[in-house]
Amino acid sequence: MRTNGGIRLLVLTGILVSIFSGCDMFNYSELKSDPVLHGIEIHSLPAKTEYLLGEDIDLTGLHVKGRYSDGNDRTLEIKSEHISGFDNTSCGEQIVTVGVNGKTADFTVVVREALIGARILAFRFKNIEAAVTIDHAGKTVSAAVPFNTVITSLTPEITVSDGASVSPGPEASQDFSSPVVYTVTAEDGGEQQYTVTVTIRSQASITITGPKDEDIIFSGIPENGIVLSRSGKSSLPKTLTVSVSNTYTSCRWFINGEEKNGTGNTVTVNSAEYAIRRHTITVMVTMGSIPYSNTIPFTVAE
Repeated sequence: MRTNGGIRLLVLTGILVSIFSGCDMFNYSELKSDPVLHGIEIHSLPAKTEYLLGEDIDLTGLHVKGRYSDGNDRTLEIKSEHISGFDNTSCGEQIVTVGVNGKTADFTVVVREALIGARILAFRFKNIEAAVTIDHAGKTVSAAVPFNTVITSLTPEITVSDGASVSPGPEASQDFSSPVVYTVTAEDGGEQQYTVTVTIRSQASITITGPKDEDIIFSGIPENGIVLSRSGKSSLPKTLTVSVSNTYTSCRWFINGEEKNGTGNTVTVNSAEYAIRRHTITVMVTMGSIPYSNTIPFTVAE
């Protein structure tokens, strides 16, 4: 302790310095800064380190810790913006870099060509006309089936690469109300999984075709008739679209004998607007001065 001009100074070696002047006292605490990141370290690799061309990187399982100036380690949240060096368009071994606040750590992945020997080459259903799209890069199969198709028990016909096998077997019927995963195994044991998704066309489209010298003919009507559902249950459509393919002088539509105005060459029937029973759609067209007409029934169910 020393005296300077009547002011007594007390100097402590800790973090607190007190200055006394009469009865007044001021306390100054040492300011603490946030800990600084000194480096990062990969504690566990992602679960997936081998990729096929076109696949996106999957960070599931990647565990990275940061070393800080206060001596503590903290787990870091790693997102796609922290990743560089991954190229899903180029085959070979790749060094992937994790970067956080200027600190980096690396791990290795391998990108390979798609297994040509483990592909679904064709996919169809027995006795059902389906529009099928196969995406080998995304390993997906999309099939659109006609309305009224019950998709809870469909038997597919699957063609795969020579020497490959597929599971579940193509002879087994499947419930396609949700996506079904098929695994294709090549002769050398390599595997690829394809996800098959089946959708039902939301509208039943019936096209009227017929030259002027013949009666109007309806095409596209399912074998068991047109059935709409208010609730969409049993995979039934809620709406029906009927269109005229030829060019006529005029086109008029009637539902249950009541004319639908302003519909032109196409009419759409919404099941919610009609009672649960059998109904009719009548089309009347004119070619020049000659009228033609035809009627088709449809049923609305709950």
